Amino acid sequence: MLSPVKQSFVEEKGKDYALNADNLLATGPFKLADWNGTNVNWKYVKNPNYWDAKNVSFNEIDVSVVKDVASKVNLFESGQIDGVHITGDYVKQYQGKKELVTVPSLRATNLELGISSNKNLQNLNLRKALSLAIDRKQLASAILNGEATPAVGVIPNGIAKNPETGKSIADDWGNLVPTDKDEAKTLFKKALGELGVDSVKFRLVTSDDDQSKKIGQYLQAQLQDTLPGLTIDVASVPSSVRFEEMMSYKFDLALGGWSGTWDPTSYVQQHETSYEHNHSQWKSQELTDLVNDLNTKDGNDFKLRWQHLEEANKYLIDNQVVIPLVQASSSYLINPKLSGYVTSSLGGTVDPAKAKFTN
Repeated sequence: MLSPVKQSFVEEKGKDYALNADNLLATGPFKLADWNGTNVNWKYVKNPNYWDAKNVSFNEIDVSVVKDVASKVNLFESGQIDGVHITGDYVKQYQGKKELVTVPSLRATNLELGISSNKNLQNLNLRKALSLAIDRKQLASAILNGEATPAVGVIPNGIAKNPETGKSIADDWGNLVPTDKDEAKTLFKKALGELGVDSVKFRLVTSDDDQSKKIGQYLQAQLQDTLPGLTIDVASVPSSVRFEEMMSYKFDLALGGWSGTWDPTSYVQQHETSYEHNHSQWKSQELTDLVNDLNTKDGNDFKLRWQHLEEANKYLIDNQVVIPLVQASSSYLINPKLSGYVTSSLGGTVDPAKAKFTN
């Protein structure tokens, strides 16, 4: 994100600009204080020149960097801090408790399909069988410890609402990627017959970080257990290697994803014929026309834009161009007496500008 800066101030500070609190300017509700550039404790103090300063409740917010999650949780439980970001087993531990705040992000994690490079994946029934065999709820809760929510389609839930009813994507369009293992078995058996084979084998490439490896292993077990005759070999490699394979368009299966913007179009545009990140190399004039409309004439007609977004989302699922898995989320423990704070699906920390304590 880019923002304008005061040229005279930047030039005056020269090489020292932004290296500590004294060499920064602030136009927001708070100013940075007591930060020397390397310390792990600092403050945000109320900015009296902020346009809406009268509605900023806090005069000062203390911030500490604590790397160990257990230590952060202990500080929270002892009442020494009012908010903390948590991961791993702690998310699972606090499920159902009022202190836990989960914020879905706009990061979509998908099982990407090498449709152009593997003739077996050109069979629609096979692709649909793979999608139906995956239990996304279990993946989100048991494998990812609640640090994700099940996908409902290609476009993440929460990014936009129906302009007429205000309904979310999930409520308006429904869940287009359910789990149905019986149907998955039926379609897979039909696909094998259409392909004239008794079994198929795919290589699934993931990054080699712990979370990606866990997802890869889970998918391997789910798919092989549900679909007899299917073998999945998991290859966990450095992210750069995985990305190179996907951009070469020569792979079987890949654990990928997409972090878009507030514009939902970016999630369907990824699969448009001419787009470089169309990893499956799917080609469709119908999808191209929808994306072109979304990027041009639909800008003045929100109702039609919503309709075309739904059509594009449904097209990608009906043709199983990609298999949506989960939507990433961030989890926080926040003092239940704190209200008015704002969270963002685009990432970043909790915004405390309008926050206040209530009894």
